[in-house]
Amino acid sequence: FFTLSATPQGQSSWNSPAEGSTTNGTIFHQQSDRNSKNSENSCFALFISFEKGYTEFKRLQQLKFMALDRRIYMREILISTESGSDLPESLVQKYQIHVVPMHVIMNGESFDDGHFPIDRVFDYFDETGRIPTTSAVNEGEYIDFFHKLQEEHPGCVIYHFAYSAAASSTYDHARLAIDDEGFQDIYLIDTKSVSGGCTAYISEAYRLIRERGEQITDYSAFADELRSLSDHIVCQFIPATLAYLRAGGRGSNASYIAANILNLKPLIEIDSTGHLIATRKYRGSMRRIVDKFYRDFLSRYD
Repeated sequence: FFTLSATPQGQSSWNSPAEGSTTNGTIFHQQSDRNSKNSENSCFALFISFEKGYTEFKRLQQLKFMALDRRIYMREILISTESGSDLPESLVQKYQIHVVPMHVIMNGESFDDGHFPIDRVFDYFDETGRIPTTSAVNEGEYIDFFHKLQEEHPGCVIYHFAYSAAASSTYDHARLAIDDEGFQDIYLIDTKSVSGGCTAYISEAYRLIRERGEQITDYSAFADELRSLSDHIVCQFIPATLAYLRAGGRGSNASYIAANILNLKPLIEIDSTGHLIATRKYRGSMRRIVDKFYRDFLSRYD
């Protein structure tokens, strides 16, 4: 509360109101000597109540601090993963996923996974009878990757969904990068899955993040909740041919020949620890096998 007083000389000054005075938002005009013929000796004072202005000021200050609180808690959340998750490009764009490439090696030359036509892999096999080898994202690449994300998104929180630690060293390299570089607000999650299983995992994580939104304030606790999703993600597949498994050293020539003669196809599952294991065999054409597999899957998990 202040009083604005003005003198006939046009000078003005701010003063605190007299003790006990009241203000009600009305502007009062007083003349010191109504009967004075000498206007130079007259003076007037304007008493302006700032009650309404003060109330509005406090309201705006409260809104400012509320907005600051929201900025503190509503931090940008990023999802990242490796190219081994095999996310379709449409989902990468839709969910704005940040992908660090693994590596595919053909004829001694390393290529970033996802940055060349997949047909080159099949062409390489047809030409050489070998499948390309792969290598995980190394620690240095993870350090560069995480630094770039934090520089481009200051104050962000990153949830990184790693390819199964039991199937690749990529998880361990990410852990080393986070620990050795002392990164903050990066939460590493072992999907305990591969390929399409990772895609399902990340899709569900994205849904939860969108659903919770502002409610997510304990980012570490939320990371634990995301890790628990691995108990609810099922990844299984049936290879149409065993040629690639044999070429990759995952099956002997004898088993390959026997499977071809008997028209057998193994069911590959990801177990609870993230390992790939063959659990049973299907026999017949792929059309019949897919129908049987579909029924078995629903009866087991429906």
